[in-house]
Amino acid sequence: MASKFEAYDGKVVFYTTFNTLESLIVREAIDAAVPEHKEFPSGSQIEAIYANFRSYMSNTADIEFHLDKDDDDDLREFKSFWKTAKGNTNWAEVWKSFRKQTTLDIHNIWDDATDVAIPRRLLANMDLQPSAPDDEELERVGEKNALTPETT
Repeated sequence: MASKFEAYDGKVVFYTTFNTLESLIVREAIDAAVPEHKEFPSGSQIEAIYANFRSYMSNTADIEFHLDKDDDDDLREFKSFWKTAKGNTNWAEVWKSFRKQTTLDIHNIWDDATDVAIPRRLLANMDLQPSAPDDEELERVGEKNALTPETT
């Protein structure tokens, strides 16, 4: 089931998932179509942008746009990008389009949208993850209380 995330006052609505079988297959397909990713310098901006691209494309089920004629040009370009990208399996073409049409602000919002789908227990400190409570428990007792070790 996809998580819903609204941005830009509801003008853009993301539907995102987290590590589904399909998303793993999409990541492999992207890597096969963009072999130059292996040559990106470790820690470079291009490596980070490519990692974001893989995450966005593999974990985004859909994006809805509710734009008015006077809305920002960046949002219009993003809508155009998504129209080209959605359902397109020519990942080399989508990667090229992604680099040209999405702004840093949109990347930041898309990060937020994909983060919504990550189960909160996986965001816990690494020391707590093995015994971290599931999402239902976090909601029941509150995130801070559930992730704080009991003191006796």
